[in-house]
Amino acid sequence: LDIEVQGKAQVKAKIPEAITIFIAPPSFEILEHRLRKRSTDSEEKIIKRLETAKKELALAPEYDYTVVNDDFNRAAMEIISIMDSEK
Repeated sequence: LDIEVQGKAQVKAKIPEAITIFIAPPSFEILEHRLRKRSTDSEEKIIKRLETAKKELALAPEYDYTVVNDDFNRAAMEIISIMDSEK
């Protein structure tokens, strides 16, 4: 499932044995750069997304795993490795 932190809490409440993975940006600054580089959102929307991201990043320790999305292929392989090890 690809869900946000609220959905994660609901899943864990119903399925406590579910394994959770937090996908994190390499840094908050890089996240901001990525959002601005897209040029698809208004400044107001970018600010709102960054405020939400700060709150969500603070919840990362509540997840079973955290994967840093600094390189797509490496992050994908790490997620696959977690899934394989948790089978």
